[in-house]
Amino acid sequence: MGDLTKSLSLATNRKQVGALERLSLNLSKAIGQCTSLDEDDILTLKNRIAEIRDAELWHAIWGALMRFEANQEILQICRKLLQDPIGSPVRAIFSLRLDPPLRYMFKNSPNERDTLLARFLNCGDASLELAAAEELMQTNPSRSLIKMLDIYEIAFYTSDHEVIDSIELWITDCPDKTISEMIENRRLETNDGALAEHYCRLLTYRESLVKGAMVGTDHVFEQEGK
Repeated sequence: MGDLTKSLSLATNRKQVGALERLSLNLSKAIGQCTSLDEDDILTLKNRIAEIRDAELWHAIWGALMRFEANQEILQICRKLLQDPIGSPVRAIFSLRLDPPLRYMFKNSPNERDTLLARFLNCGDASLELAAAEELMQTNPSRSLIKMLDIYEIAFYTSDHEVIDSIELWITDCPDKTISEMIENRRLETNDGALAEHYCRLLTYRESLVKGAMVGTDHVFEQEGK
């Protein structure tokens, strides 16, 4: 029995583990400590991936999988999950993001990269589009940054803080100086006063980090009290 299987087997005995919230926490910690992946683990994932309801556990599993070598069975699971990402019951019913399996495919199936980029850069799901934009950064930084700002505006209006925080990290860490010009152009072009103010704050935040004068590490949304 592999490490991942041992971790997931805890789910069959909730009385010993405790309440549901403690269950997901304990499983997440256990999976995070996995050091191996064997045939039992693969079979367990194939049989039980549809049972996962908890977002923290979901991310913990994919975080563990990203540390291991590519596995064709896991890639097949990813392909199945991503067949219809927008209408997937995993996403629609349980609100589990499908960007982790997409990231797994980008890492472990390079021959499918171009096809995946074509499918997901404009798929209508912010988290999937962001995963594709991050992958695109490796070969086309300018196009990737433009796409990230497009996603950023969508996330702003939908209050998708997870996507917003991820893009802010990319923007503030980006060595390409043209990103500041891009943000300023967006600020000038928008007719939305709230979005314009948000861009202004983001630009100030980035520039203060570049100058090494940033005090604290709060994101823009946290600074605004949102």
